[in-house]
Amino acid sequence: MTNRWCLRTRRCNDAAIRSFRLTPQVTILEDEMEIWLQGPELDDELQLRIRSIPEAEMFHVLPDEQLRRPRERVPCGYLPSGTWTAIVNWLQPELPVANLSGRINERIALRLVRSNRVTESAVVVTDLETWATYAESAPKVRLDRWMFAVSDDSRVVVRGLPLPPIPGQHYAENEGIATPAGFEWTPAIDARSVRRLLNISDADLVLMSEEGSHELVRGEDFVRATRSAVRVSARIDDA
Repeated sequence: MTNRWCLRTRRCNDAAIRSFRLTPQVTILEDEMEIWLQGPELDDELQLRIRSIPEAEMFHVLPDEQLRRPRERVPCGYLPSGTWTAIVNWLQPELPVANLSGRINERIALRLVRSNRVTESAVVVTDLETWATYAESAPKVRLDRWMFAVSDDSRVVVRGLPLPPIPGQHYAENEGIATPAGFEWTPAIDARSVRRLLNISDADLVLMSEEGSHELVRGEDFVRATRSAVRVSARIDDA
């Protein structure tokens, strides 16, 4: 006996549909008014989730594609025809408007929200004067841990672990995506997927802001943290 299932709901239930993004082998079909989902296996947890969706109707899918409501014996129609899409492909995220790159036009907006998880900061953004003052007296063994880049407005991005004890905006870094310390993505998405959306190289660093914009620092802009390199940067800025 087949355990294949499908559900039908209104398009206004998009948010509830997103909860199926991690359910294996779920596919989706949509039209102007309705959304259909189908999957190969129906268990108790999945039935409870379907019942929690307002105005959702669940069906068992018979081997000949006919639909039968639970607790009924007589089929009530057929599975709709059309192009069914894997839900993980349908739920492509959208990055917010960037400072230094174009908009990515997809479906779901990613947001940064406060998180209770503790993550170690690996990037700090500070001003050039603060960085130069610290680097002038910092032991070489510490400087060797870091790379830095200087922006046109005299901000400095320092990356490496552990970070220097200087004031600035701290970020957690994963796969070159730096998010403000104490924040996480919603909906949840891995950093590598964000990198693919931005189409950046392995050496690049993206600084995300709490408001949702992002700034790209190219890999070639980073140099090894040495006293001489910091002094040169400071002199250029004073020129």
